[in-house]
Amino acid sequence: MLLSIAVIFATLSFKYVESITFRKTGPVLAMTLALILTSGIFFWKGVNAGLFKDQSIKISEYAENHKEETIRQFGTGSCFIASNGSSLKDYDRGKCLGIVKNKKNMIMLGDSHSAQYSASMRERFSALNINLNLASVSGCLPLLKKNGKAKSKELIDYIFHDYIPKNAAQIDGVIICANWINSEDDKSVLVENILETIDYLQQMRLRTIIIGQNETYNIPFTSIAALENEYNSVLSDRYLNNESYLFNVYLQQNLQPYYVNTYAQHAFSKLSSRKIPYMLDQNHFTKYGADQVTSEILLNTKVIKFLEAPTMGTARK
Repeated sequence: MLLSIAVIFATLSFKYVESITFRKTGPVLAMTLALILTSGIFFWKGVNAGLFKDQSIKISEYAENHKEETIRQFGTGSCFIASNGSSLKDYDRGKCLGIVKNKKNMIMLGDSHSAQYSASMRERFSALNINLNLASVSGCLPLLKKNGKAKSKELIDYIFHDYIPKNAAQIDGVIICANWINSEDDKSVLVENILETIDYLQQMRLRTIIIGQNETYNIPFTSIAALENEYNSVLSDRYLNNESYLFNVYLQQNLQPYYVNTYAQHAFSKLSSRKIPYMLDQNHFTKYGADQVTSEILLNTKVIKFLEAPTMGTARK
């Protein structure tokens, strides 16, 4: 319901404010106040169905109506400790970690942006006879340097300082993924911290790739997609967050040997034939979106070489 209200407000704003040029601020403020009051009335009266196409409302409420599917996609409560998870005890090591003989063994770690790919990656890696370990936690970046919430860092510290060193001889590669614009440091310091982490892994002769910053939006993409469906227009570029674009360009330039670009919003279908949006909110992919991005990642030359390299057991002989 709240997402529908967001669509209503965005629609009215788009139709009556953004498309009009005012020379004074008074009319804008008055119009904005009127829209807020009107949106409040819509909320209480529940008249969404009378104003918008049924399909537009369903698109806007996609995240709310597909919570269980999203939990499965992210591995929430098992391989992904969400913001409401308390500590390392919420992580299911038996389900998410382990070395399988006669297979390549890799590990993907990160924040919620790692978790969004977990189901798609495991499906595709399984078909390649690769066992993919997963470790994702919201609240901090997957780096050696301390950052983010202390309890969130427990899982990352465990992976870096316990699990990986103990199993390095049997791990064939490390995939690091995050919403890099959440860095507490500026871009140059972030690059230094990523390179420090890569160097640490390379000391154990572990190959590493970095999954890049994906595009993000200033309002939930479901609201954008609902507007596009309602008016049969293309509006997504209007709401792109430019910070994510700038971060991606900078990281791509400074992490060239390891960086896998995923910022390709025009390369993906943003709404499926069944009207499934490719994003849940402002920055996370749905399973439909994650499947598309995973396919692009696996076509990347760096990733192909990374996956096809000899197993580490063979390489270390």
